[in-house]
Amino acid sequence: MTRGVNALLLILFLIALNAFFAASEMALVSLPPSRVRFLKKNKAKESRTIGLLLEDPSRLLSTIQVGVTLAGFLASATAAVTIGESLAGMLLGLWPGLAKYEQTLSVIISTILVSYLTLVGGELVPKRIALQNPEAWAQKLARPLLLFSKLFTPVIWSLTKSTNLILKALGLEMKASTRHVSEDELRMLVSEQPTMEQEEKKMINGVFKFGEREAQEVMTPRTEIKSIPEKTTIREALRIIAETGFSRLPVDEGSLDQIIGFVSAKDLVKNLLENNDSKVTEVLRPVYFVYETKKALELLEEMREKRVPLTIVVDEYGGTAGLITVSDLLEEIVGEIRDEFDLPVDDEIKKLNDRQFIISGQFALDELEEFLGLNFPPDARYETVAGLLMTHFGRIPNKGEEIVISGVRFRVEAVQGPRVRKVKISLEKAAAQE
Repeated sequence: MTRGVNALLLILFLIALNAFFAASEMALVSLPPSRVRFLKKNKAKESRTIGLLLEDPSRLLSTIQVGVTLAGFLASATAAVTIGESLAGMLLGLWPGLAKYEQTLSVIISTILVSYLTLVGGELVPKRIALQNPEAWAQKLARPLLLFSKLFTPVIWSLTKSTNLILKALGLEMKASTRHVSEDELRMLVSEQPTMEQEEKKMINGVFKFGEREAQEVMTPRTEIKSIPEKTTIREALRIIAETGFSRLPVDEGSLDQIIGFVSAKDLVKNLLENNDSKVTEVLRPVYFVYETKKALELLEEMREKRVPLTIVVDEYGGTAGLITVSDLLEEIVGEIRDEFDLPVDDEIKKLNDRQFIISGQFALDELEEFLGLNFPPDARYETVAGLLMTHFGRIPNKGEEIVISGVRFRVEAVQGPRVRKVKISLEKAAAQE
């Protein structure tokens, strides 16, 4: 009886040992790469131990495999010698005709029983537990696992070398992992992160979109550029800057297609204080030119390196298509940057009632979506309300024309030449309920 109890306790211990190795494996391999790098740099003893184990993945896997194999082998052997014989004896009492199969039956029964217990208690359960909090379990199990690795160094070294030689012969030599998280995976992680603020998610998504944008998508269009003629005096230029609210303006030789530089309010004020009311050409700074198809990310880097605050965007014919400032580029990432000259969003939207508003045709579509809590059909061809309407009409709409898009009725209130100036929006009942 005592022998049977001791054997049972030994088998349970070996299953627990198997569970230790299974949990260790799951905890260590489940750690994110970024967290592994942090732990390797951490000076805490547990963190350094985890770093040592993960430095050589092949050795780590060999260590765990040796432990699992030893525990499983010893558990099966113990069961076959003790529990298997007892079970076989019970079967013979019930079916004496099975006497010649006694030894075979004892091995089969004990193997099935131990395999089941090991699979559940020594593999599945510990792995599920370790998966709940990989780092916490890795810190608890790393030191005894490292000790086991050192004790069985000869065996583990032999297994690791043999495995590597076979893989090399098959042309599958192990290399350090170079897998990187894809952009789609990052987007998914950001969207599913419950602790991240909405503004933080918006900024991270802005970074992804920024890398895909071209200068023509970011620029202030030609129709909205205010320039200063080259013969303008410094005093008059300051007045223009004060009226427009811009700190820098381009200077032209007669038209926007002949921009020769730009002036800043700082240079103009400094020159005027020195009693020098000369022409703006006296304080002219060189301007930077780029094509419409220039990537926004590349442009930001170039403007940073060259310390250029203002860039003129030209089309394929060399004509001025638009203007970009560093602030324009940063706004693509962090959102609208408003200063003391900008009107609050509430002032740019004139509320008629709870379901009707008057807005500018140049109002940014993403801001309107945020304001209304709705989403309009995505399209790279437009970024403003006017662009949305022109795309859906297929032309420049006339005053009084209406169209319903995503449950919102748009009515053109004012048109000036090719530009949609004012738009009245009305929320349909379905959209308002959302």
